[in-house]
Amino acid sequence: MKTKIRPYLTWSLAISAAFLFDDVSYGLNASLFSSLSVLALLFLYSEIPLKRKALAILPHLCIALYLSLYPQALSVFFWYLSYLLMWSMAAVSNSSLLLPFQGILSMVASPFKHWAPKPSPPQSESLQEQEVKQVQNNNRWAAIILVSIIVVVFAFLYALSNPLFSKVLDGIQWPEFEGDLVWSSLGIYLLLYGLIRFYRMKALERINELPENLTSADYPRDHPEFPIAKWSLIIVSGMLVIMNLSDLVVIFSGKLPSGMSYSEYVHQGFYSLIFSMALALGLMVIFFRGALNFHDQVHRIRKIAQFWIIQNLALALITAYKNMLYVEVYGLTYKRIGVFACLLAVSLGLVLMIRKIKHARSNWYFFNRLSVLGYALVMIYALIPYDLCITRYNLRYAQAKDLYYIQSLARPDLVELENYIQKMPEGSEEYRYTRDFLERMKNSVQQKKHLKSWRDWNCYRNYVFSAFEREVQ
Repeated sequence: MKTKIRPYLTWSLAISAAFLFDDVSYGLNASLFSSLSVLALLFLYSEIPLKRKALAILPHLCIALYLSLYPQALSVFFWYLSYLLMWSMAAVSNSSLLLPFQGILSMVASPFKHWAPKPSPPQSESLQEQEVKQVQNNNRWAAIILVSIIVVVFAFLYALSNPLFSKVLDGIQWPEFEGDLVWSSLGIYLLLYGLIRFYRMKALERINELPENLTSADYPRDHPEFPIAKWSLIIVSGMLVIMNLSDLVVIFSGKLPSGMSYSEYVHQGFYSLIFSMALALGLMVIFFRGALNFHDQVHRIRKIAQFWIIQNLALALITAYKNMLYVEVYGLTYKRIGVFACLLAVSLGLVLMIRKIKHARSNWYFFNRLSVLGYALVMIYALIPYDLCITRYNLRYAQAKDLYYIQSLARPDLVELENYIQKMPEGSEEYRYTRDFLERMKNSVQQKKHLKSWRDWNCYRNYVFSAFEREVQ
C-alpha cells in the first residue's frame, strides 16, 4: 500500500513546492511545505520509534517556523540540510556522519534503481485478473480527473455568482500557471524521488558497523609512535604556554606591542590560530587512532595530550576575549560573529577529543559525535537574527557607530536606526546619507505593501516594516 502511494505523494509535494515557491522568497511557504512533508513522512514511516521521529522532524519544523519569522541565508541553508536529514533519518538508522551522504546518494541513485528495466516476474495471475486490475486503475484515474473538473467548474461558477466568494478567491493570489511551473514541478519531483523512495546504500551500511570502542587485543602493547607523540606534544605545549602567557600580560597591562594597532593585535594571525587548533585535533586523531591507547605508559601521553588541549581551549578563550574587546569599541560585524562561531565549534571539538582520549574511543566515534555537535551548532547559528542583533547592539552599545555598515545589511532594524538618527545633528554628511537610505526604505515599504503575497509572508516584513512605517509618519 505505502509503496504504491509513494509516487503520488512525491508528485503532490513536488507540485505543492512549485506553487508555493514560484517567484517568491522564503516565508510562510516554507512552513506549509515542511508541514506537508512531515505529514507524508509520518504516514510512510509510522512504524519507526517516537524518539527517532522527533529527532528527525523537530529540527526541520523549528527552522521552517523561523523562516516565517525572519528569513535569512543561513536559515535557508539549514532548512535544506534538515529536510535532507529528516528523510534520511526516517529511512535508515545509520550513524549521524553517514546520514547526509546516504540522502544525497539516494537522490542520485534511486531513480536509476527503480526505473531500470526489471525482469518480468512469473505469471501467477490469469489474463482476466490482469484486465480487471487495468480497468480498475483506469477508473481510478478517470474519477480523479472528473472530480477535479467538477471542483474547478463549480468554483468558477460560484465566483461569478457571489462577489464575496470571488474576492476570497482573488485574495488567495494564486500563482499564474506557466510553462516554467510545469518544469519546476518535474525538477522538484526528480529531487524528491530519491528521498521518498529511499535507496539504501549497502557500502554505507557496512561502514556503519565500524566499532566505536578500541580493544587492547587488536593492538600491540609497545608502539614506535610513542616517543614521537610524547616529545611533539611536550614541545608544542611549551610553546603554547609561552604564547598564552604573553597574551595575558598584554591584556592585563593594557599596553600593545610597539608599532601595532589595536585592530592588528586582535586580528593578527586569527586564521592561523584556528588552523593550529584544528591541526591539534588532527594530531590527536592520528596519535590516538589505535595502538597508542594501550601503550604501557599511555597515562603519561594522555596527561600531556590533555594539557595541550587545555592550552588550546585557553587560547580560544583569550582570542574570544580579545575579539569581545574589539566588538565593544567598533561593534558587531559578520566577520566578528564568525570569530566567535569558529572558536565555539573548535572548542567543542577539543572537549570531545578529551573524552575520546580518556575512554579509548575510536576515530569513528569521534567524527560521529563531532557531526552531531556540528549539526546542533549550525541549527543554533541559523536561529539567530543577525542583522537585527548587529543593528541594535551597534547603535546602543558600540563606541564607534558605523552607520554605513548597518545600511549594507539585508534586514536591519529600521525602527532602531530611525530612532537613533533623530538624535543626530542634521547638518552632518552621515545624517544626510542615512536619511536618504531611510527614505528609500520607506518607498520600498510602500511598494512591498502592495506586492506582498501570503506565500512569502514573514514576521519581519509584516511587523518591523509596519512599525517603521508608523515611526516615519
